Amino acid sequence: MCPARTLCQSLPEFLGIPASTVTCWTTAHGDVHWANLTASLQILDWEGWGRAPEGFDAAVLYAYTLLRPDTVARRAAFPILGSPAGLAA
Repeated sequence: MCPARTLCQSLPEFLGIPASTVTCWTTAHGDVHWANLTASLQILDWEGWGRAPEGFDAAVLYAYTLLRPDTVARRAAFPILGSPAGLAA
């Protein structure tokens, strides 16, 4: 069951796209962006962590790269995004 039931049901309907089915919930940082990563790829700033669909953190980090074509070109670094879980995230 979706914790934010109204969001999970209403947003796809509002956007006119089919709803994704989240099959795997996992621990997530919730706010992964480049300022929360160290050079050795350790994740900082965990005050907003919780449960989210598998791939959520990768999807958020990828979204932060969309204005950087050189980084977007490295999408293969986020293999979860091509999976059903990543597409739902």
